Amino acid sequence: MNATQPRTLAWLARRIERTLADVDLSLPEYRLLSVIAHDAAGSSQLAGRLAVSKPRITALADRLHQMGYLERRAHPDDRRRVDHVLTDEGRAALDRADGAAAGSVGRVLAELSPAEVAVVEEAFVLLERALTASRARMHGSRDDGSTPQGGVGSPEQNAQVGA
Repeated sequence: MNATQPRTLAWLARRIERTLADVDLSLPEYRLLSVIAHDAAGSSQLAGRLAVSKPRITALADRLHQMGYLERRAHPDDRRRVDHVLTDEGRAALDRADGAAAGSVGRVLAELSPAEVAVVEEAFVLLERALTASRARMHGSRDDGSTPQGGVGSPEQNAQVGA
């Protein structure tokens, strides 16, 4: 690994961040919508998965709630817990954001040959696999993001790539 690779990923993330602004989402909001799209979760779980503080999750969720993209629901088994759930508008916003982000990456990849694009696409698959394996090895995680003891995993364990 050399310094160019992380810098390139940071550059690509910034490009995606600018693109998301065109659909009125920040990168942290996009990541939050992406996580909630997979499963409703409470603030503590979301904070762990996204490697941010609970107050930051609250601020992000408040804005997304005001936009009509998520709602808060009482957890069926724990009255103290409130889950964040995507609304239909939230799913549509996430779809728009996914399309915009994919388009942004696609415009970059258009500078490459088809064979080079295939290599980059395979590299993303391998990077996702490596991140998933690393998360599991470092923290004993399960696919649902929980630890064997049933707790929320660490920020590294739960961080969403590209999300």
